[in-house]
Amino acid sequence: MAMATHDITDANVMGDINVTPMVDVMLVLLIIFMVVTPAIAAGFQAKLPEGAHLKARPEKEDRTVLGIDRSGAFYLNKKAIPGCRATDVATPAGAANCDAVLLNLLTQEFQSHPKDKVLFVKADQALKYGTILHAMDLARKAGARVLAAVTEQKPGTKPDETVQE
Repeated sequence: MAMATHDITDANVMGDINVTPMVDVMLVLLIIFMVVTPAIAAGFQAKLPEGAHLKARPEKEDRTVLGIDRSGAFYLNKKAIPGCRATDVATPAGAANCDAVLLNLLTQEFQSHPKDKVLFVKADQALKYGTILHAMDLARKAGARVLAAVTEQKPGTKPDETVQE
């Protein structure tokens, strides 16, 4: 019976760090973040109307904001409202369903903070005015006391500091 012998001085042990697995993991993470980041930021996006002599006000987290993007999709507090995309409201039945869902969500939102029934409307500047008026009518039915249209400062103009709140 022959026994295999191994010489310890002939070991293939390498003293350097192998960075290939680390680079592979970093590349995979980079690709994941590149794919996920636009999906996270894909919420409500609209080009708001511009105005001059506006009073700058910081946005608060507890405000109720109704957004309407260029295609006519509705968002409540930056979250898409199910059943209220542009393709959903193309038919009369879909529009009626969207109205019912929007009325219900706005009513719940105003009941959650009964002292502050202010609705801030952020609508794309390319929308038809009738769409915005219809949304404001639904907000009134839901209990909104004050409706505020949100605009952006016109480039090249300064905000007005003399405007009283």
